[in-house]
Amino acid sequence: MDTALKIVAQKGFGSTTLSDVADAVGMTPAGLLHHFGSKENLYVEVLRRRDAVDVEWLEPIGRGELPSTLQLARRNTTVPGLIQLYVNLAADATDANHPGHEYFRERYLVIQHRVARDIEIRQREGRFDPAVDAQQIATTLIALLDGLQTRWVLLPESVDMYDTILAFWNRFVPPAAKARSAQDDRAEHEAGATHEA
Repeated sequence: MDTALKIVAQKGFGSTTLSDVADAVGMTPAGLLHHFGSKENLYVEVLRRRDAVDVEWLEPIGRGELPSTLQLARRNTTVPGLIQLYVNLAADATDANHPGHEYFRERYLVIQHRVARDIEIRQREGRFDPAVDAQQIATTLIALLDGLQTRWVLLPESVDMYDTILAFWNRFVPPAAKARSAQDDRAEHEAGATHEA
């Protein structure tokens, strides 16, 4: 799965073949199909692996200045092949008979819970507008990111996913929290400069 993840990230969804993955792991395409049943099943497992890697990489829910949604928006721009894979499979998986249908249904529920929990923690700590509904904002953030990913695959030069999500998020960050964040950034930058000197 890690090998397939790297190949799709580097070559892109449309350019990756079963032979590419099979050759990289010392198997035949028929051997891969024996394990996964179809190319679609393999790709669903690649996305599952990507999710697992992302969870290991992300900061704990509610910690850090950036919520997981923003962290992923920034990271996703470095793996265009995986974004192509996600966008294509998500569209196909709207068919209940698609191998990825249940994966995407479950994933949306997990992500919804994670993003809403992140917001709720920040609301309690005064780092996010307490008047908004965390579930509603989570739904909007997920929909916004999905839409931006589709547009980015089609017209990468026309949109900055990270800046767009950040602008939306910042509408709900209280001024005092923004000021603290800016202070922390300055202190971190100065500490780095002093250490280099």
